[in-house]
Amino acid sequence: MKTELNTKHAESNHSKQVKYAAYLLKLNASSRVGMLAAMKPKLREKMDALILEQKAKNISDWAPQVRTSYLKQLRNNNFTQYQTLLPKVAAYESALAMN
Repeated sequence: MKTELNTKHAESNHSKQVKYAAYLLKLNASSRVGMLAAMKPKLREKMDALILEQKAKNISDWAPQVRTSYLKQLRNNNFTQYQTLLPKVAAYESALAMN
């Protein structure tokens, strides 16, 4: 019974955190960094990962020409972030292609 409640609570928290990550992604960078800085380190790491996932999902929803242009620009300007995002975007693209 107790583990069942913990599971439901964890699922509820996760869905709220995913929605909050989507909200944080809509903010400008300085506001987002300020809000993340106020979080405990463990939560901040989780939110960073969720923000990255949401960003990859958003990019995969763009039109192919826009997505390609953005990724080329990202590759030229921030190669580290490009290497992090590209596999996630590709995973979302393949999931969309299967549907």
